[in-house]
Amino acid sequence: MQPPESEQPVTLINQSMNKMGVNVMWKHFLGLLPEPIVILYTILAFLVPLIVYKLNRKLHRFGDPPWKKEEKGVDEDPHA
Repeated sequence: MQPPESEQPVTLINQSMNKMGVNVMWKHFLGLLPEPIVILYTILAFLVPLIVYKLNRKLHRFGDPPWKKEEKGVDEDPHA
């Protein structure tokens, strides 16, 4: 007499079917993501302006004449 299906031990076939289900899930999930080039351009669209902004701030901090440094605006951080 065999135990009911719910009580059967996990076999290699059951494990491989479980892995196939996981693989199908990952393929479906990865299929929803945009192409890698779109992700790259999105990251660059954020990083390039940020780097230009930081570089501009640093150049102004070291290159502005003394009379210009005294005219710091409200939104400018003197220690940035």
